Amino acid sequence: MASPRLPAVRSTSLDRLIASVSPGWGLRRLEQRARLEMANGLFGAGGYNGARSDRQQLKNWQPSLDGPNSATVPDLRPLRARAADLERNDPIAAGATGTLVTGTVGSGIRAHARVDREYLGLTDEAGDALDRQIDRVYAAHAESKCWDFEGRLDAYGQQELAFRSALGRGDVFVVRRFLERPGELFGTRFQLVEGDRVSTPDGMVDGPAMLEGIELEPATNRALACWVADQHPYEFRWWGARKWTRVAMTGAESGSWRVLQLYTLQRPGQVRGVPFLAPVIEILKQLSRLNEAELMASVINALFTVFLKTTADDGAAVLPDMAAGAPGTLTNPPAVVADDRQLNLGAGMVVQLLQGEDIAVADPKRPNAQYDPFFIACVRQVGAGLELPFEILLKHFTASYSASRAAFNEFWRVVTKRRRWIVRDLAAPCREAVVEEAVLRGWINAPAFFDDPFARRAYLQADWTGDAQGSLNPLDDANAAEKRIDLGVSTVAEETAAMTGGTWEAKHPQRVKEHRARAAAGLEPDVLGTTTRAQVAPQTDPGPTGETPPDPAAPKRLPPGDGGDGTDQEARHAA
Repeated sequence: MASPRLPAVRSTSLDRLIASVSPGWGLRRLEQRARLEMANGLFGAGGYNGARSDRQQLKNWQPSLDGPNSATVPDLRPLRARAADLERNDPIAAGATGTLVTGTVGSGIRAHARVDREYLGLTDEAGDALDRQIDRVYAAHAESKCWDFEGRLDAYGQQELAFRSALGRGDVFVVRRFLERPGELFGTRFQLVEGDRVSTPDGMVDGPAMLEGIELEPATNRALACWVADQHPYEFRWWGARKWTRVAMTGAESGSWRVLQLYTLQRPGQVRGVPFLAPVIEILKQLSRLNEAELMASVINALFTVFLKTTADDGAAVLPDMAAGAPGTLTNPPAVVADDRQLNLGAGMVVQLLQGEDIAVADPKRPNAQYDPFFIACVRQVGAGLELPFEILLKHFTASYSASRAAFNEFWRVVTKRRRWIVRDLAAPCREAVVEEAVLRGWINAPAFFDDPFARRAYLQADWTGDAQGSLNPLDDANAAEKRIDLGVSTVAEETAAMTGGTWEAKHPQRVKEHRARAAAGLEPDVLGTTTRAQVAPQTDPGPTGETPPDPAAPKRLPPGDGGDGTDQEARHAA
């Protein structure tokens, strides 16, 4: 390959002036200029058309390259205000947020204890008993409004509110509190703090150690504390100067968490979150204006407005004198009347107009036949920006079964990701705090819970389940679940959680109880072999000893209490 041609560098007047004073400086200046020209000649522009500025399509597009916080923090207040306004007043925005909250949280994301039996050295029976005890103690607090520091929500209502606030404001903070009240079991409580209240205090400025109310460790960018104002910055009920309280993220001695920040981290180093609707705020507002204009035009068209035109000089109606002459003949000078005549339209009416009058009907051509296709096309873009399929966003299932099923499956991927985020950053840490207090009070027997970190993790293992996905064809889904179980690629517990949102461990004992009751009443075959004595036919042919020989087909009896529920029962045969 031929070597690149050296560029021709001409000395300027400034070069010559510098060279006359210091030849060495002048020579180095020319050398650096020559190297710069050579580099431009070797490399020049890159190969991506999207980076060029000399193309007509991209000439006026010069976006800034901002950091993770400089691109978000200055815009947080207008983004929050506009997103909140859209959620209050725009049906598409309200539906997008509500759909995601309902699908992700629904009636609550619930924990089912699954302690690590192998690490803790527990048998299956002991592990099951410990699981039930942990669930029983945790539910006593989670299903009570004592969970909330303000006494308004239980754990599952707080999940919904926290998720909704994180979507609308960008982030929400959960403060771990401890307050004992008479008649209440637990003192551990959780307080939600809206993201607007966490801000940089007056008299302090943002910098390497402080950013929008988050105190940072400069060397690692780790959040050390948050500064919480005693009131919302725009709450009309409060007057006077605000006061800020520093709340550490973790305890100084225990190291356990004290503040959780629930937000979506989109870039490394990002400190505050942005509202869920931020990418589509502009298009949603334009769609809202278009919807209002089209609606108003349709209303005007429905009113069937009629304008009365006249040829009078001043535009007023002319009343003829009908006393003499033929009807409709003007015999006297016209009398100008401004407001004493009113014409109303009615069904089947025939209205006689005066001489020189005519009508003109207002026809705005509404409803617009092209409005709905254009609106749907815009909403599809909104759904793409929010990761919500169009059919789910508008609850519009008029396409084929395959398209609707694909929309459900795509939406469920988003729900699964969001649920994992809520469990990881909110639900699991709160459950850990409650279990920790229960162990301290002696309600849960968990040796080495505070001494061995691996034992602590083993005690806190749990399965988290929420509302089921729902089904467009329950029969097909049930058959598919049965097939997966038969193939060994799934379990009854997994399919139970996916199809009903419940747990197999809770349903199985109830199913056994129902089957026994129905079999005893003869409503279904006894597949468990729990037949009663009355159902066993007596043997009529005695044996050689005078006793009735045992029937090989008859069930064998077990001693009292061996039936599994403490009562006399017949033996069970395998199904």
